[in-house]
Amino acid sequence: SKETAASLELLGATQVDSQFLGIPYRSLYPMTTFKQALSILKEFTDRTGVAPAVKLSGFGLSGLNNGKAAGGLKTAAVLGSKKDIKAFTDYSSGISAGLYMNYNIVNFSKSGAGISKTFDYARNTVGQKALARKRVLGSDKEEKVAEYFVAREKLCELGKKAADNAIETGIAGLSLAEAASGVYSDYSNQKYYARGGFATDYSEIIGYGKEKGNKILADGANLYAAVSADIITGAPDCSDKNDLFYADIPFYQMVFKGYIPMTGPAVNLAAESADRLLFAAETGMGLGFTFIGSYSSDLFSAEENIYHSVLYGTGSDDACKAVGGYLKYFEAVEGAVISEHSILSDTLRKTVFDNGVEVYINYGVTAAVTAAGTVEARSYIFTEGKR
Repeated sequence: SKETAASLELLGATQVDSQFLGIPYRSLYPMTTFKQALSILKEFTDRTGVAPAVKLSGFGLSGLNNGKAAGGLKTAAVLGSKKDIKAFTDYSSGISAGLYMNYNIVNFSKSGAGISKTFDYARNTVGQKALARKRVLGSDKEEKVAEYFVAREKLCELGKKAADNAIETGIAGLSLAEAASGVYSDYSNQKYYARGGFATDYSEIIGYGKEKGNKILADGANLYAAVSADIITGAPDCSDKNDLFYADIPFYQMVFKGYIPMTGPAVNLAAESADRLLFAAETGMGLGFTFIGSYSSDLFSAEENIYHSVLYGTGSDDACKAVGGYLKYFEAVEGAVISEHSILSDTLRKTVFDNGVEVYINYGVTAAVTAAGTVEARSYIFTEGKR
């Protein structure tokens, strides 16, 4: 597949606190409608000249919060009509590097989409419901609503329904981020003990989807998911910093660069966005971004607290500038394979691609002298290869 210099993750809806006649309840707040998604894609493409891959997250019935499995296999009404969806998909088909709907087929908290809260849950080692306790994005809190893991014997069936649903919506591209980046066991059946057969189940779903016409996006993909992906987003940009290791080596990118299109984690969600951009340059990946179309004080009560950082209206200038400044280098290494990677010092890296391009990346706070010239602090330079 052709590589892309950028990917966008657009966040659809999330649950917030509301009141009716003084009675509190949770309602769905539309952060990015299909109309807003279309506007974002048009503007980003016009300003950068880049056709990004677009992943839609939280566009199901419960938004980013888990309710019915796979978002109930429906789009939330607050995000737009079928006409809005068609306008978005029609435009995207001619301009983007792929449009993908994400379905969480791993966790659920309500019955629906053929998954029963009473019967279709994975069990832990003592036969009880295996509860998913996940941290809230951008916080040290845990989500309040109990979530369960879909019974492993139901996983393939649900995944295939998601593949069909993506085709039916006109989006076609399929993302199963939670299944691509994590595995789990189910002690209700011995063949699912110790995470048994998870890669096989995932491969069966993806094989079915490709037969039906799905393109596959794998976010933060483990090996079993990466090898079958048409594009990888959220490719890892660091290790867990285990003390046994001297330095991070980008083995993941050394394996997949030039074979499967890749973009890194969201630049605009990084504590140091410059580091994320420098790592993309070190490995030749595209840049990832996460956005929403609208923001209000209602989001103060959402479980996640990242939304102030991802409003497109305030972050688009920085994103478009980053992509514009990166594009010449990206085009120089597009389709190339990493043939050599060197750690020249604690803060200086060198990568050589098989088309002859060499890039020097300086993570330090002072300039560094290299064979290709001086690399300013927190910057990179590259030499042209053969094209």
